[in-house]
Amino acid sequence: MTTAALPQKAAMDSAVRYLIGKYSPKGNKVGWLMMASILVEAWDLYSIAFVLISSATSTTRIPSLLGLAAAGTQGGALIGALIGGWLSDRSAGA
Repeated sequence: MTTAALPQKAAMDSAVRYLIGKYSPKGNKVGWLMMASILVEAWDLYSIAFVLISSATSTTRIPSLLGLAAAGTQGGALIGALIGGWLSDRSAGA
């Protein structure tokens, strides 16, 4: 192990000790909620792909409109994350 890796290992060990010392079952629920939100986001992206394919083969063949629809999905996810994060921090009393 190099001398440059020693401070990183010490920092990681310190972080692990902190997390183990501050463990709470409530944090486990938050972890599951985070994983569920990632799955919902993936489902949004997966479903918009089929909508875009369907739209591209039917009437709407304007690339800018298809791009706007895809960007709208990401924009909505960004706004939802910002508002959801703010609301969760507010409800947690942070």
